[in-house]
Amino acid sequence: MAAADPLINGHFKITIDGITLDNITEVSGLSYEIDIAEQYTVQDGKTINGKYAGPVKGGEYTVSRPMNGDVTLAAWMEKAAIGASGHKVTSAIEFQSIDNKALAKWNFTGCIPKKLEMPSLKAGGKDVGVEKLTIAYEAFHKIPLSK
Repeated sequence: MAAADPLINGHFKITIDGITLDNITEVSGLSYEIDIAEQYTVQDGKTINGKYAGPVKGGEYTVSRPMNGDVTLAAWMEKAAIGASGHKVTSAIEFQSIDNKALAKWNFTGCIPKKLEMPSLKAGGKDVGVEKLTIAYEAFHKIPLSK
């Protein structure tokens, strides 16, 4: 079986609760972790250490984009801050080629916003302000793409 091409030269399509976010420049923190449980037993006078897969841990990821007039991320944070944290949503990240072909896709469940970071702003500065949203999730799945 031939190895797949590496994921290079593309862009992201991010969907949170059915709303697509534009101009995403970076996604970081994608991880999948399983707790390892240990069990010690004594057999024939020797201690044996067994390791077993425990529960899957949720995680978090961060998306970055140039700051603009869109208030979608701030509105979601505000909703969570006033006690609507029971409103967990789904999200999806799709990495696309330059011609918008899906190269990789991940679906996330149990998502809530954790942190919205605004850029440092300087009078007379020429840097693009970048806002970052950190999203906590309960589970994620990499979606196989059909060829």
